[in-house]
Amino acid sequence: MNKLLAIASAFVFTVGLVGTSSRADEPLKLNVWPAKAPGDLGPAKQEQWTKMKVTNVTQPTLTVFRPEKAKNTGVAIIVCPGGG
Repeated sequence: MNKLLAIASAFVFTVGLVGTSSRADEPLKLNVWPAKAPGDLGPAKQEQWTKMKVTNVTQPTLTVFRPEKAKNTGVAIIVCPGGG
């Protein structure tokens, strides 16, 4: 749980650093791990997307969707869908 809190804190901090330089139509993608994740042995299978899920993710990212400058209140929401 502490790792998740650290990742979420880093995400919120990074969103704050981004400022208003990103336009609303250009989401910013951030790698969760700058290199390999701890304990990563490499991809066992290729990442697969279906209508309901994504499996075999080895390069997790966070995507920042910012509002238009006129609508930017500085509030952030983190959406964390389920998964393991």
